[in-house]
Amino acid sequence: MNVSTLLAHRSTLVAVVAIVVLAIVPFQLGPYDNGRITIIFVFAIAILGLNLIAGYTGQLSVAQSFFLGIGGYGSALLLDRVGVPSLLCIPLSGLLCLIVGGLIAIPVLRLRGFYLMVVTLALTFLLSPLLKRFPELTGGAEGLSVSTPTPLGGLYDDQWIYLVSLVVAAILFWAARNLVRSQYGPAMIAIREREIVAEAVGVDASRIKTQAFAIASMYAGIAGSLYVFAIGYASPDSFGMHLGLLLFAGAFIGGIATIPGAIIGAAFVQLVPQYASNINDSFTSVIFGAAIILAVRFFPDGLAGLGRDAIARFRRKPADAPGHPTSTIPAAGSAVREATPRKERASS
Repeated sequence: MNVSTLLAHRSTLVAVVAIVVLAIVPFQLGPYDNGRITIIFVFAIAILGLNLIAGYTGQLSVAQSFFLGIGGYGSALLLDRVGVPSLLCIPLSGLLCLIVGGLIAIPVLRLRGFYLMVVTLALTFLLSPLLKRFPELTGGAEGLSVSTPTPLGGLYDDQWIYLVSLVVAAILFWAARNLVRSQYGPAMIAIREREIVAEAVGVDASRIKTQAFAIASMYAGIAGSLYVFAIGYASPDSFGMHLGLLLFAGAFIGGIATIPGAIIGAAFVQLVPQYASNINDSFTSVIFGAAIILAVRFFPDGLAGLGRDAIARFRRKPADAPGHPTSTIPAAGSAVREATPRKERASS
């Protein structure tokens, strides 16, 4: 294998090495640190779903905490009330949120921008009182205790849920990477940039936005399932507006339209509050507010975007240097046309 081939697959190689290293980590750390990293995996999955709907499709949504709650409570009920195996609860919770998200998306995605964000914010307010309304099923305000999944291979509980979360996160990140590199990626970006133009060239914006919202909901549902398994508890107040805004902030700080940005954002929202609270409880809000302002003002592509831009400058060819501008409009048009089904183009 020559050097050019290695460079072409560098992202895959980096990902494989990272997964191998992370798979070794739980055997070197204690339960507390393993638990913190597990929550980073969980938040990364939820933020990744948010990136698909907000970053790539341009639909501002803070409803991820709503679907986290549905997935979390769904897994808790399936495991403790129905007796479904813990590993099977994870995809079932994702499927439940995929269906619910698709149904909600049909009327909700008729709105745009600020109005869509307000409606999705209302969903986060709706979940907690709804869960408290049926105490015989959901445990009411006290929530539900979730049985710890039985570890395999002689692993401890914290090591088991860590490795399960790592494997699930790796699969979902691989799926998201392939999705944005398929014909749907340019179509989603075209909708984000110019929805009217995208529809004019045959992109079915309503269908793609609905599918993106449903997929984002599925990611959140899977994250919610892993979350309750990691903490062993499902509480209505754990999935409120605060968590939704936290994930939204993590998406912006990490990189709103990047795959690696979900990991960076998740690490930020999980670790920074803990270290800030050790200094002063009021520092958490200050740091988050300042980080969002800095992200919007100085690096709108997030921390992941900074690294990507640095690599791009390092590898920039002379023809792409300042003073040799190139137009991206033809390339964007070609991408949209590639994302348009051939039959639609023929009929038009």
